[in-house]
Amino acid sequence: MALAQLYLRLAGFFLVGFIVHGGQKESIRAEIDIIAVRFPGHSEIDIDFEKPGFLGLSERDIDVLVCEVKSSIGKFNASFQKESVAERVVNRVGAWTEGSVVSIADHLRLATSDGAATKVASTGISLENRRFRALYVCPTTTAAEGTDRWILDQKEIFRFLNERLLRWKPRPNSIGAYDYEQWGAPFAKIVRVMKKKRISSFDDLHAALKDESAASNSPT
Repeated sequence: MALAQLYLRLAGFFLVGFIVHGGQKESIRAEIDIIAVRFPGHSEIDIDFEKPGFLGLSERDIDVLVCEVKSSIGKFNASFQKESVAERVVNRVGAWTEGSVVSIADHLRLATSDGAATKVASTGISLENRRFRALYVCPTTTAAEGTDRWILDQKEIFRFLNERLLRWKPRPNSIGAYDYEQWGAPFAKIVRVMKKKRISSFDDLHAALKDESAASNSPT
């Protein structure tokens, strides 16, 4: 989850999670891993970097992503297809007028259904200058070459994180070093090791974090 959150944060998104509560017979109807929102005017004046082309970010619309994060490439959670879940997710975002909620919710059900086409997921639906998309995220695996699904996998995640954390060049008003603990848990450890070396996979990251932990715990 942390890698997906870090990727989206560095791409300019604000993030929340969401639990869709059920009634007396069903305590939880759905758990949404990430709802991410990005505004088209986003910039960081002290840092020069390329936006991730994978996300196809809009220069005009507010971007809204509903993300499912998994440890392997599979299907979206079936709870998106339950009665009223999609509507409650859209209402939780609160970015559309009442007349548009049904259309956005219908798209969410379609985009998270079995066999949804890549174009459906990556294009999404745009209403009232707000674009809504469903994104499947798998930080531990690389999607098969030629896959017909829109999947944020470890290859793209680490490509962009290396670009932002290892290769970035500060502008004149930016400091180059700071206390990485300011990122907070669980991001501080990831940022610290990725500032030192290129990481290309989840396994590489796990090994680097293990080495970092061993070094910090060794007697001096």
